[in-house]
Amino acid sequence: MDEWETLGWLVRFLTLGMLEHAHAAERVSPRLSIQVSVDFHALKEFSVGTSVDISPRGIFVRTTQVLPSGQTLLVRFTLPGVDHTFKAVGRVIWSSATDAEGYPAGMGVQFLDMSEDEQAAIEQYIVETMLDRALAMEPER
Repeated sequence: MDEWETLGWLVRFLTLGMLEHAHAAERVSPRLSIQVSVDFHALKEFSVGTSVDISPRGIFVRTTQVLPSGQTLLVRFTLPGVDHTFKAVGRVIWSSATDAEGYPAGMGVQFLDMSEDEQAAIEQYIVETMLDRALAMEPER
């Protein structure tokens, strides 16, 4: 691979968010921007939101029906092309009922009890999807 082709791949990776900088680069697991329906409920209520991104360690749920930080909840979602429903106990890490600071209304949820196999399945899905997206982009010449 020559320098020009390498730069083309780097541009694709940057465009897809596969290369991160600043705070995002400190994350332990990669995140994938994806919109899937997410069911969630606390002890008293059931709600539905849409994911903004996902990692093997958590998910951001776009919703105006946010729960407070520290709240424990159950989440359930599926990923496109994966014949498995993911279910986990989670904890709200942060939330905002309105769009603020460039972030949509919603809440960041950390998975607390997801099995290693399920985390590995999510990570495999993320990596394969990012590679598919990178390969689908036309290289700049």
